[in-house]
Amino acid sequence: MISITPGSKLVGIKGLREFVPLSERRLQTMYREEGMPHIRIGGRVLFDPADVLSWAKERDTSATDQES
Repeated sequence: MISITPGSKLVGIKGLREFVPLSERRLQTMYREEGMPHIRIGGRVLFDPADVLSWAKERDTSATDQES
């Protein structure tokens, strides 16, 4: 779940690509199937880049721990 706080910057998929160097298709798969934090407002899917980057780091750490 995404945490919205005053000052949170919410962006769409295209805006998220400025922070995460992945294709739109890959990002869509990540939020639809892999639990990437997002929020739906009306018909739009929005992301807080800070939450997404934190989520990605957590997943990377989990994958590294499992390999050990």
